[in-house]
Amino acid sequence: MYQERKRLHEKQLWSTLLKTIENGLHRWPTML
Repeated sequence: MYQERKRLHEKQLWSTLLKTIENGLHRWPTML
């Protein structure tokens, strides 16, 4: 049970991180 929750949490963290990176990449051209 605990392992499952941990895995789910990691997945959510990764998706959030990826979204943040994508947003950052989209913003880079305007910042340059």
